[in-house]
Amino acid sequence: MPPQILNIELLNEFISSQVDSVVSLRLKDLQLELELLKKATLTKEVMTLEETAKYMGKSRFTVRELCKKEKLAYYRDGKRLYFKTTDINQFLLKGRVLSADETERAAKLYADYNQTLTTRKRQKAG
Repeated sequence: MPPQILNIELLNEFISSQVDSVVSLRLKDLQLELELLKKATLTKEVMTLEETAKYMGKSRFTVRELCKKEKLAYYRDGKRLYFKTTDINQFLLKGRVLSADETERAAKLYADYNQTLTTRKRQKAG
């Protein structure tokens, strides 16, 4: 009986080391792929549908839907879609929400501007 337990323990240890090795190699492959994708998208002016989807972190279906709804600018060559990096970045950054400080500054500028207009109207009327 003890030899079987030893063999099972050795087998578990062997399997565990093999799994760790495979996972480690796959992780390195994915990291390399990610770095290559980052470099490619940072230097490319035009991207394919697949590259655009990866860049945006969305599915190809979602990118196609954005095109269909005319929310994302694209170029068509037959059935293929192409996207300018500048258009993609503009789309991704268009939903910016102002910080509280920026909102406060904008409100103050607006109030000052209205005060100036009111003062000018009174001066013209008077």
